[in-house]
Amino acid sequence: MCGWPIKENAMDILSPRPLSSDPPTRQTNAIREARMSNYQRVLSSSLLASGFLVAWAGPAQPAKPPVEVPRWLVVKMSEFEARPPAEVPIEIWRITYQGKPAFFFIAPCCDRLNPLFSVSGEKICSPSGGFTGAGDGNCPKPVDSGTQPTFIWAHHASPHRPRVPPRFGRE
Repeated sequence: MCGWPIKENAMDILSPRPLSSDPPTRQTNAIREARMSNYQRVLSSSLLASGFLVAWAGPAQPAKPPVEVPRWLVVKMSEFEARPPAEVPIEIWRITYQGKPAFFFIAPCCDRLNPLFSVSGEKICSPSGGFTGAGDGNCPKPVDSGTQPTFIWAHHASPHRPRVPPRFGRE
């Protein structure tokens, strides 16, 4: 043991006592009071500073509701996680296609088509990827104007950072 007793409560931490059966002296009492005074100053200034920060920041903003992910997609994502990233999509984005939500899968590399799926899990088209990068040509405007893609998922071993919204074909 290093000469200090095991602390039993917060006050013991603030005012450590050596392993001694000697009664406290004026000097140890003065040290204890000085430590407590310093602790009270730090605590009160911390509370004051945090109060100013809360007042300055204003009221808390409501959290955005999470994006709903269909059951079939949750199953797919767990299947993708179990496989190497070179064999499965590395990212999934939610976009708005013809006024409805759709899910865009981004292939990991090299001339693979990036498919777009409906909420029910049916393949709609491939708006990008392939040899030309313009997809399969079956959905020339995959994202409704004025809407933004929402990031849904990335393979845990994917080296791609940060997440950048997808580009489609020859935008």
